[in-house]
Amino acid sequence: LGSQLLLGLEREIRRRGHPDAMLESTATAYMFYRKHGFVDAGPPILRFGGVAARPMRKALEAAAAT
Repeated sequence: LGSQLLLGLEREIRRRGHPDAMLESTATAYMFYRKHGFVDAGPPILRFGGVAARPMRKALEAAAAT
């Protein structure tokens, strides 16, 4: 289900003309996003409550088939 939701979001981002998808991942979701082609986009960020967020990016133009 998570993979299907992510693919739907990527389609919508692409439809709106954006070349990239950007997000901030938690440690528990990090490998899920890596599996779907996201790469690190900067150092971890400490968010409110001490939760670390990892900025991630995926180039959608080159990844149109995934």
